[in-house]
Amino acid sequence: MSRLVHSRQTSGASRKRAARARVRGFSLVELMISLMLGLLVVGSAGAIFLSNRQTYRATEALGRVQESSRMAYELFSRDVRETGGNPCGRTQSLTFYNFQSTPDTTLKDRWLRGVFGYNGSTATPGIAFGTATGNRIAGTDAVDLISVDQTSALSVLQHSLAAAQFRLNTINHTFAVGDTLVVCDNARMAVYTVSAAQPGVTDTITVDNAGTQNFNPDVASGRASPIIARQSLMRWYVGRNADGNNSMFRVPIGAGGAVLAARRQEVAEGVEGLRVRYLVTGAGAYADAGTIAADTWRSVSAVQAQINLASTDRAGVGGARLQRAVVHTATIRNRVP
Repeated sequence: MSRLVHSRQTSGASRKRAARARVRGFSLVELMISLMLGLLVVGSAGAIFLSNRQTYRATEALGRVQESSRMAYELFSRDVRETGGNPCGRTQSLTFYNFQSTPDTTLKDRWLRGVFGYNGSTATPGIAFGTATGNRIAGTDAVDLISVDQTSALSVLQHSLAAAQFRLNTINHTFAVGDTLVVCDNARMAVYTVSAAQPGVTDTITVDNAGTQNFNPDVASGRASPIIARQSLMRWYVGRNADGNNSMFRVPIGAGGAVLAARRQEVAEGVEGLRVRYLVTGAGAYADAGTIAADTWRSVSAVQAQINLASTDRAGVGGARLQRAVVHTATIRNRVP
């Protein structure tokens, strides 16, 4: 009997030890190995996350740079292609008149040249070199381009010399007081300044000086019906924007060469440099502005611009800004043979 009891006690103790062995926790070595493996997994996941985040930042920054490049090229090349153009023919083949009450004595020459450039060290009237908002960045080129705003062009139905008024073919024009207007037919071209206009109300505008040329439609004379449009004289340059970064700007030039800073347009952010070169008809290569003689500008037939851009976000290797340089060429349409 005693043997049976002892056997049962021994068997019970063995089962308890086996049960305790089955529920025993991790040893210190096992725990350290588990922690190490967990840290490796977390570290790898973190490295992948940071790598993907950096790739995303770089891709996004590069996309913004490319978008700025595209925007700068599209608008700049549009102005270049239209340079010196008007709705009535080649400017150089028309007789030019300036009927502004205070004539801009440089305007005729501007129209004949169409384009005029400034190299990186040549001052631009009305826009100083510097770091204030709107200032031009030293060492970058600038260029003036003149044409008409084709979207504003309308037909002249009647011209009253005595009243210094033009009646247009619609009341829905966009002319405003102070605008410089170009009126032309297939033989003449005249410049006026608007003194009174009411878009959407009346089809008649008044200019500040009547002039001497009658622009009434005259089919019998063989002249085309007169067209009236707003003059577009724009200066392109690289300057400082309101955020303290560099951008490409397009600013209108008004009467007397005054810079209309209130109407300055920021075309593309992140433009660090601009080099503009010009192809003179008959020349074999593009040349910088400083090498082109004053009377040669009217023979420029194409413009090449190198635009250097940098991302505003430091998303490059080692926190560097992404850099891109693009070169675009545009031909002046009305000078193509």
